[in-house]
Amino acid sequence: MFDDDFDFEDEYEGFNPFRAQKELLKLPELTETQCFLCDQCGSGNAVKPLHYKNVYQRITNMQTGEVTENSVMIYVSPCCKADLSIWDESIDDYVEISSEYYSHDGENNQ
Repeated sequence: MFDDDFDFEDEYEGFNPFRAQKELLKLPELTETQCFLCDQCGSGNAVKPLHYKNVYQRITNMQTGEVTENSVMIYVSPCCKADLSIWDESIDDYVEISSEYYSHDGENNQ
């Protein structure tokens, strides 16, 4: 029934089912000892956040072919388009990003 040699990466090249789960609308200020990391790949390398157009709904008018998109601009990791986290070298631990930087209850206030 299942092919043991199935390679998810080959079959779905470029498809990433684990994209950003949180809408980070603003970036917090970092101290000298802090950097942003990708939550998905966990490479440990600092990343520069990407301001990304996250399309959460696309509607096509079947009569006219007109496409309408609903989207929000969020900050994600450039490598995986995943959530960001903050690493602090001075304490060798992650620092929580305050909820004030995320959207609340699905509202996309910018």
